[in-house]
Amino acid sequence: MFKSALFIVLLCYPAYLTSADFSDPKAWFAYDDSAEPNNGSSKIYIESSKSGDLLAVTAKGGVTKKFQYGFAGFGINPNPAELANIKKAKGFKFKVKGDGRAYRVRANTSNIRDYNYFGKVFVTKPGQIVEVKVMYSELEQESWGTKVSFNKNKINQFTFQTTEQPIASFSLTIIGFELIM
Repeated sequence: MFKSALFIVLLCYPAYLTSADFSDPKAWFAYDDSAEPNNGSSKIYIESSKSGDLLAVTAKGGVTKKFQYGFAGFGINPNPAELANIKKAKGFKFKVKGDGRAYRVRANTSNIRDYNYFGKVFVTKPGQIVEVKVMYSELEQESWGTKVSFNKNKINQFTFQTTEQPIASFSLTIIGFELIM
């Protein structure tokens, strides 16, 4: 019996390590403008929970104008299996529950050095869960910064960021981030 259980655990363990469903809460991170060289005072905190079988990541905080372009955001560092699937995908989707504000989802790529990542703005509906679908072909850089060609093979993170300042408080929940194949 013990040998059978051990075999099943060992058989499943590599699959857990290479899961391609963006459900590892430890892979999610938060960032804001408080670090050097910005020295802003915006703050963000994230927490994760399960929404049915899906991971839900909630970000809360505030954005100030201490740094001229105040911001707060959060995102995910894909694991190797997720990175391989990103290269095959046509886009991504997720459900969102928000506060009525606009946010920008970004596909961060390794060839961009000035943070002008390809992204798309979406608007939340206060207290309502809505689905957002983004095809890679819809992603655009913002009007500032160096322009480069989009290459999905260079995606190394997905991030969600505020689009305005100041914001006394914001709340955004991303539920079940997944790729569109």
